[in-house]
Amino acid sequence: MTGGESSADGAARAREGYLFFKKRYPSLTPSQRKFALAVLISKECGACGTAAVISPIGYIYDMQTEKSYDYGDEVGKNCMELYTRLQDIQYGRAEDKYDWCTVVL
Repeated sequence: MTGGESSADGAARAREGYLFFKKRYPSLTPSQRKFALAVLISKECGACGTAAVISPIGYIYDMQTEKSYDYGDEVGKNCMELYTRLQDIQYGRAEDKYDWCTVVL
């Protein structure tokens, strides 16, 4: 979050991003919901925020249950696809249909 941004503002922007990708990239099948950490045992896990990056998550430790969830050291298929699409737009290998990039001279 930036200096004057509330967590509600950040959550609203995250939801906008979720809806954007859900509509335009159906192969990525994002979901937004509450879930128990146990659901993540066999899934890949990644995090993204307001920056144009996605970070794979390799390990989660739940302090309340003292359970660990290990996703390994490899980047998952969905994280890699999203990363590649974002990089292609940023580096001009794909059209910037949504006017995301600004050239600074």
